[in-house]
Amino acid sequence: MPLVGFIPARDGRQCIVYHDGSAYSASRILGLKESDLEENFYTILRNREDDLRDPGAEALIRTNVDRYLPPIPEIMSLRDFFAFEEHVRNARKTRGENVPPEWYNFPVFYFSNHNSVIGSKQEMHYPRYTKELDYEMELAFIIGKEGKNITADSYEEYIAGVTIANDWSARDVQRAETRIGLGPAKGKDFATSLGPFMLTAGDLSSLKVSRGKYDIDLSGIVNGKTYGSSNMKDIHFDLGEIIERASDEVTLRAGDVIMTGTFGNGCILEMRSQGVSWLNRGDEVRIESSRIGALTNRVI
Repeated sequence: MPLVGFIPARDGRQCIVYHDGSAYSASRILGLKESDLEENFYTILRNREDDLRDPGAEALIRTNVDRYLPPIPEIMSLRDFFAFEEHVRNARKTRGENVPPEWYNFPVFYFSNHNSVIGSKQEMHYPRYTKELDYEMELAFIIGKEGKNITADSYEEYIAGVTIANDWSARDVQRAETRIGLGPAKGKDFATSLGPFMLTAGDLSSLKVSRGKYDIDLSGIVNGKTYGSSNMKDIHFDLGEIIERASDEVTLRAGDVIMTGTFGNGCILEMRSQGVSWLNRGDEVRIESSRIGALTNRVI
């Protein structure tokens, strides 16, 4: 299945296809200039996805890949939803609260900082203003085609693919912000990780179990220890409902990123009652999927 990503190159970056444990140059496979591939990225993926499935040896990248850039050419915007009931229930329980009935009315989201996105194996700098750093394991769906007022049943037409996301969170700052009735802002502003690869739309469809729900597993692993695992099949608001809400009277554009929100058992906040500590400098956080790969960052 085509897993597409970007790596640093001497003259900027290079689009790759990851196949059977090796990286291949997407531009060589397709016979295109790197600049043309980036400029027409989503159209090329739609029209030539099958060409990426069986790369030849001439396109093999023979140097070691030691870090990845976010797996799309440019992130236009970043919306993060709140779509897993288990996460909401677990997080509210830590404050002695239940899921608010309003949560079930429609999927809600906030805008995060699309200019602070990092890739896999890049370092994540611990913000100086927090003492409660957390990770959040999520999926991020990439919009590949412009659309407005998209119906829940037609969302697939607008999806280019999916990648793994880590929505880093400063919990003490986030807690203070949301008490005021606005935010999160600085509690999320400093970093979001995406990658290492995007699973393209054609193969994403093979994982579909019902409208807007996919058999995609995620596990959160800190310093080699698994903290929690879940599957997108368990999402409450499906991707169709999420895209419908995001595009309501708003035009979504290619390169917009739509994050699902935290999976159940997908962050330290949900495990604080079990004595799990917040993240520290030196910790390695790995969000792993058997379908997409592993998004890895070390906190420094």
